[in-house]
Parts: sequence; structure tokens; C-alpha cells
Amino acid sequence: MTRRLIGGFIGVGLAMAPWAFAQEPQTMQQAIQFQHLKDKEDARQAALEARHPSVPAVNTSRAASEWDTSTVTDPGPGPSQLRQAIEWEHHKDAAAAQQAALEARHPSDTRSVGDSSK
Repeated sequence: MTRRLIGGFIGVGLAMAPWAFAQEPQTMQQAIQFQHLKDKEDARQAALEARHPSVPAVNTSRAASEWDTSTVTDPGPGPSQLRQAIEWEHHKDAAAAQQAALEARHPSDTRSVGDSSK
């Protein structure tokens, strides 16, 4: 009984949701008035731009042929980054050599930590 009552309330709520949030349709007169106000504002903005342009007249043409098409190259890592990379490789090689030496001394203990096969 309670489920049916809750289901009924949910159904009524869903059915009435579009009606509750609907806006009144604009009349044709309101739409025309809005368009006139919008056109008036566009004309005012164009007049302001004509007096004080935000883009200089020299740069207004944006043809693709005028763009600089030179290739940008990556300068690569700087000296400090190369030094860090070399140090990292040395540490990595030393760790691998140490691991290989340990495995050579104890060949039976070469199974991984998570490996439970014994």
C-alpha cells in the first residue's frame, strides 16, 4: 500500500513537472520589441567600435598567407635536465647490478614477493 502511494506521488510529480516549470509563451509583439532593442544595442556597439576600435586597422586582415609558417623546433632539455637524466640512469644501472648480484648469490630465492608457488 505504501509503495503504491509513494509511486503515485512520484508519478503525479513527474506528470506535473513540465507544467510547473513552463514559461508563458511570448507574444509576437514582445518578440518584435525584443528584436528591435537587440538591433538598437548592436548599432550602439558598432558605433563605439568605430570610434575606439579594439583591433588596429593594420591587423584586421587575418588571411592564412600572412601568417608566419616557419617551423618551431624543440630546443630539447637543458644541461641540468641532462645531468639529472644521466644520474638517474647510473642509479638505475647500479640497482640492476645489485639485484643481479643478489640473485646470483641466492638463486633459489628469485621468486617474486607475491608468488606463493613453493
